[in-house]
Amino acid sequence: MAAVNVDGMLLAAGTSELPPSVAYAYVVHSDYPDGMPLVEDGYRHRAVELGAKGNIPAKKATPNGPKLVGKEWLPAPLALGWFINPVTLLYEKRNADGVVITTSLHRPAPYAAATLKKMAVVQRLRREFELSILQPAGRRDSDSYLSYKEVKQRDLEFNALFGFELNHGWLAVSKDVPEDAHLAEGDSAFTAWELADALKSDLEAGADSRKCLDRAGYWKCMGGGILADESYVSAAGNHAPLSKWYQGTLHAQAQDAHEVFEWVGARVFSIKNGIGVFEVADSVADPEVLCLELVARAPGGGSQKVDKESSVAGAPLLKSIRDLFLAMVPLESFSSEARAPPAGTPESLKHGLRLIADQIQIARPKKRKAVSATNIKMAENAAMRRIITLKTFEAAVAPLRDEGGLMELAESFVGHDTAVIFYETAFAPNTGGSINSASKKVFANSLFEAFKLAEEAR
Repeated sequence: MAAVNVDGMLLAAGTSELPPSVAYAYVVHSDYPDGMPLVEDGYRHRAVELGAKGNIPAKKATPNGPKLVGKEWLPAPLALGWFINPVTLLYEKRNADGVVITTSLHRPAPYAAATLKKMAVVQRLRREFELSILQPAGRRDSDSYLSYKEVKQRDLEFNALFGFELNHGWLAVSKDVPEDAHLAEGDSAFTAWELADALKSDLEAGADSRKCLDRAGYWKCMGGGILADESYVSAAGNHAPLSKWYQGTLHAQAQDAHEVFEWVGARVFSIKNGIGVFEVADSVADPEVLCLELVARAPGGGSQKVDKESSVAGAPLLKSIRDLFLAMVPLESFSSEARAPPAGTPESLKHGLRLIADQIQIARPKKRKAVSATNIKMAENAAMRRIITLKTFEAAVAPLRDEGGLMELAESFVGHDTAVIFYETAFAPNTGGSINSASKKVFANSLFEAFKLAEEAR
């Protein structure tokens, strides 16, 4: 039987051309454990045409295809337990002992984020708290210290945010190791959890034993494969790499959790020296704001959204969220049990962090400057308008790092209302934005275009 070319096939190292009728393939490469992507011109990620219905081709997602991130094609992560065989050019699935149990010509679909959808909202929050500190989304690498002591401390900090029982354990999964395993902990020596993992020992608990982190159990509690295959986490490192493939998803999930931390827990997130930090926030949640009702996003659709115009009588948002979290904390430490929401919980709080974060964003007070101050600023800049270019705006926006400075600059040229629109388009969390060099250029370009239109209308 003649061989059939399939999308996702493995090609020998050094291959630079795709076989006929193949949209994408993966080339064996030492720098790409999951294979170096090779794609045809015009390839569109995650969309293939199926049989036509009514002369209209149907399209279906192809999660095992490569993905364009920035200007780089990235391979779809291999499913957990699957590896590339560079000799046979087959995908192999191995068991825990490394024995090949099956092979595949087709590329297995990547590990998905389905487990996160099944996590109770409080477990999800604890996971995002840990990830934000240990492995900030978008950084892909981290020097955060991963030891039983450090993880347990993050358990305590998380519990204090929401008033949980302080000694409740979430991710600090532990096992017993000898007393001397904790000696000389530091960057240049094995930490306790690393040593225990390297020894692969299951020692009995004793009066003189001490606890360390069981990293396999730890990453399982963190959601497993969405972070990395366990083979990526060696006994010589304190972190697991996050694939760029999932950066958009991970960033959105983290942003939802950060909204909750800041509004409900009075902590704001920032990154210092590559490590995530939660610090006391200036803003205080308004206890009088009510929960919102839930409505269908579209007729006949399964998804839902909050109704900005309709609130739930007698259901303060802050108290309802806190009551929900307290009721859903597992009865035992390190348990993944999903407890039911308490009776009377508004429906809009029962469907995960996304809808909770939406309500918090709506309730959050907008920090905007008074409109009256902008007219004076616009008059002061009138004499300079004739010599301003796009580079002028880019240079003015580049050093600004917070909302106040960006809004002040924009209001002086386009007024308050337009400045608000430009800011929310470029930076607002609900649009997936953040204040970085790329979004600043978008903001500067919007200001310049509006400025040009205003000049032409004069």
